[in-house]
Amino acid sequence: MAEHTVNYFMWGYQEHYCANAEHEAERLLSRLDPRFRHCEPKVYLVGRQITQQKGFHPICVVPDECPYQPETFAGLNQLAAEIEAADPESSVFHSHPIAHENAQRAMQLRARRGHAEDRGGDRHGGHPHADLLAHEV
Repeated sequence: MAEHTVNYFMWGYQEHYCANAEHEAERLLSRLDPRFRHCEPKVYLVGRQITQQKGFHPICVVPDECPYQPETFAGLNQLAAEIEAADPESSVFHSHPIAHENAQRAMQLRARRGHAEDRGGDRHGGHPHADLLAHEV
């Protein structure tokens, strides 16, 4: 039996996560509308390192042949910092430290999501129900 390798390793369960997400998406969609039964949604996982670690790719994708390749997201941190600096909420200060931390974190995630969506482009073949969801876990 041939050994299966992963080119862009993030964590040991990344392929299981995608398979489970696809299964759950199909289950949810078929409950919303029976026409979606057996629609076979495809999940693409794009991850980035928060803290640089030697021996790991800074941007990883699953599956390896994902239409969103790591080079698509080159300059992610720099562009996200520019988007974050231009955010009108960047100058807002919240008096409660936890509220301020949450607001800052939300602003950073919006900046990264905006960059991912800008770089993702039209990679779903114009499918009207396809979208890019960026969420950091």
